[in-house]
Parts: sequence; structure tokens; C-alpha cells
Amino acid sequence: MTRFAGALALLLTVVATAQAEQLTLEFQGTITSVVDGNAPGVPAVEFAPIPVGSTFTGIYTYDVDSPLTGGGTGYTRYDDLLSSGGSVTVNGHEFGSQEPGDAGVVSKESGFGHSGMSIASQPMSVPAGWSVPSFPTPYFTTRFYDATPQTRSLALPSSGDEIATGNMALVLDFQAGVTVGSTVYSHRVLITGKITAVRFPADIPPPQEVAVDVAPSSDSNVVNLKSKKPKPLYVAVFGAADFDALAVVPETIELGDPLLTDPEFGTGQKVAPTSTEIADVDADGAPDLLLT
Repeated sequence: MTRFAGALALLLTVVATAQAEQLTLEFQGTITSVVDGNAPGVPAVEFAPIPVGSTFTGIYTYDVDSPLTGGGTGYTRYDDLLSSGGSVTVNGHEFGSQEPGDAGVVSKESGFGHSGMSIASQPMSVPAGWSVPSFPTPYFTTRFYDATPQTRSLALPSSGDEIATGNMALVLDFQAGVTVGSTVYSHRVLITGKITAVRFPADIPPPQEVAVDVAPSSDSNVVNLKSKKPKPLYVAVFGAADFDALAVVPETIELGDPLLTDPEFGTGQKVAPTSTEIADVDADGAPDLLLT
């Protein structure tokens, strides 16, 4: 017989984690122009994979603690943003960059005629079947500029309130011809779009330690791990004033005994509940989650 009630841990599988200083920035919009970048002012290019009017979505991650590497009065620049990366999907075609990006933040006092932030990712990966000369390297840039320039902080934005919303644009610059399948676009392709929405997804809350009870109907909390006739094991997850047990997503629950898991090699088995039930197991008036 093995007694392990006090050692059983309730583990919630975390879909995504993020440190406090690392942020995710999401944006979306519509392509407004596709032109030959070597011949400004010419009509739009019929770039079949990404026609004008295509929708796009994008995502960036970056650390607000990235070190400042240059700049001057009213202008600052962050090269190689720590842990940064980005991707853009246009009309179903994904362009990504795992390399560190760089950012520039500009205030009205710089005298540049604009204020806001731009983030660039380079080099840019292209979809399978696409071919772009290796030099110069294609890149994409997002620009979050105030429609009316204003004096603003030169720090990297850490919330949606700090993002300029007046003049936001996406730029994909291949800097050279692009071959897509059997179609050859021999001149530089420059794609621009209007960003219509920006958001920082809510931070994932830190892990919370909650009360559980193994075999809540038993006072001894003894489980026989070697029984030839295994019986269902019930585990209660107690709700409390600062914890709503009903907010737990049952499909994300895993149960395991840390004393049966080797911390060095990570061996040991965790199991998922086969069923869940809402009940006030401890009769305190707060709903609890009863797992089988």
C-alpha cells in the first residue's frame, strides 16, 4: 500500500508562457499597393499571389528591455531586439523571420516630420516554391506612426495604449525580382498595406497553487498502486474565494505524483481525467471540480 495524498500534484498544461518583459504584438490589415519599387509612380503590379485588397495578419515578439544601441535627441534605435521574431501572412502566404529584428522609435522633437515606431525583420523567409535572389535580402517592416506627430516616449511600447494608431502600415520589400512557380516578376516588388487593428494579447497569469484532495471520500487517502483490480481514482480540485474551479479547462488537466517522477531524467507518467463533475465536495459553498 502506498500513501501519496500529500505528494500528488495537479499540473495544468500551459499552452504558452511568456516572461513579463517579453511582449507579443498582433496586427492585421489590407494590402493597398503592389508596385515595381524601382519605378515609383507606375501602375500597380499584377502580383498574382498577393493582389491589392488581400488581407494580412502579423505578429511580433520583443523584449521591452532590449538595449538601446544608437540614436539622438528625439530618436532612438534598438538593434537585435532580444528574443524577438515575427511573421506576416498575406492571402494565405506566410513570411517569417527567426532572426532578431530591430526597432526605431521617433518623437516629434526629432524634426523628422513623424513620430511613432517601426519594427523590421530581416532576413525574410518566403513560401515554398518562391525564389528571390539571396542579395539583397528581402525584409518586412511595420510602421506605427502618429497621423499628427507628437512628442512621445522613446521607450519600446509595452501596451496597446503606447502604440501610434493614426498611420500604421506594413511594407514587404523583396528588393529584387521574385519567381513564383513558373511566373517571373523580373523587377523589384514592393508591397504595402494599411494596418487596421493592433493589440497586445493579455498576459498569461502566473501558475496558482490550489488545494486538491486525493480520494476525497476517504479519511486515509490511501491508494493501492499494485491492485490487480484497479478502481477509479477521484481527485477533487477545491474552489476558493481567489480561485474559480469552474474556470479550469478540463482538457488541459494532467495529474502526476512528483515522487514518482525522476527530476533528472523526467521519467514518470502523468494521466488525464476521463471525466469531470461539478460538486461542492467540501461543503463550503464554493463549487469544486471532481475528476475521475
